[in-house]
Amino acid sequence: MAFTLKQGRPIARQLSRLAAREIKAALEALGTRSKAGAWPAVHAVRKHVKKTRAVLRLFQTDLGDDYRRFNGRLRAVGHRLSSLRDADAVVATMSGLRDHYPRIITPAVFRPVDKALQAHKRGAGSRPRAERMLAGALRTLRKTRAAVPARIRRVAGSKAMRGGAGRGYRRARQELARVAAEPDDLRFHAWRRRVKDHWYHMRLIEGLNGRAHARVRQLKQLQTWLGDDHNLVVLRDAILEAPARFGDERTVAVILGCIGKHQASLRRRALEQGRRLFSHTPSEFRKQIDRWFPN
Repeated sequence: MAFTLKQGRPIARQLSRLAAREIKAALEALGTRSKAGAWPAVHAVRKHVKKTRAVLRLFQTDLGDDYRRFNGRLRAVGHRLSSLRDADAVVATMSGLRDHYPRIITPAVFRPVDKALQAHKRGAGSRPRAERMLAGALRTLRKTRAAVPARIRRVAGSKAMRGGAGRGYRRARQELARVAAEPDDLRFHAWRRRVKDHWYHMRLIEGLNGRAHARVRQLKQLQTWLGDDHNLVVLRDAILEAPARFGDERTVAVILGCIGKHQASLRRRALEQGRRLFSHTPSEFRKQIDRWFPN
C-alpha cells in the first residue's frame, strides 16, 4: 500500500494504521530473512522505521515526552543496523561510480577496490554478528508495535498535522541555510535527514490534494542526490580508513578523485534544487499547506 492519506477518511485513524503497518512490515522483514542473508531485511527495516519516525515527527509537539521515548527507540533500531547497511551500500556505490566514469575507472582500477569492499561486506554480515543486530532490532520494534499507533491516534488530526508539516518544512529550510554557509559532510547529512522527513510528509498530503504531486516528485529527486552524496562519503571514509587494502597509491587516488568530482556535481544540483523548493518563508508555505487540506 502507498504511503499516503486518502480523502474523506479520518486522518487520525489513517495515520495510526499507517504507523502500525510500517512497524508490522519491519517485523515481518526481520522474521522472514531470505537466502540472500541479512541485507534485504536491513534495508527494508530501515525504510519502514524512517517512515514511522516521519509520522511521529509530525506530532512531536503534541506527543511531548512520548515522542522522545518512541523516537529514541526507533532511532536506536536504525543506528544498530547502520553498519550493515553501509557495508552493503558502498559495494553498489562503487559500481555506480565505475559506470559514471568508465574511462577513468578501468577494470584494472575497479577490481582491487571491489574485492576489498566485498570482503568488508562479508565480514560485516557474518551470521553471528548480523543475527545479534537483527535480534536487537526485533526486540525494540516489538516494544513499540502497539504503543506507537495508539498514541498517534490520540493526537493526530488535521490541525496538528498541518502544524507538523509546517515545522518539517521550516527545519529542512533551516538546514539548507546551514549547509549553504558551511557545505561539509555533516551539514549535508543533516539536511538530507530533514529533506527526507519533509518528503514523507508531502507524500502523505499528496493523497489529500494532487497539487502536491509536483513537489513530491522534486523532493524525491533532491533526496536521491543527497542519498548518493551520503553513500559517496561512506565509500570515501571506508577507503581512507585503510587505503592499502584498496590497491596501490594511484588506484586510491583515482577513486578518491572520482568521488570528489561526482560529489561536487551532486551537491551543486542539490543546492540549486533546494533553493527552489525552500524559497518561501515557513509562514508562506504553511498557508500553502492549509490550501491543500480539505475543508
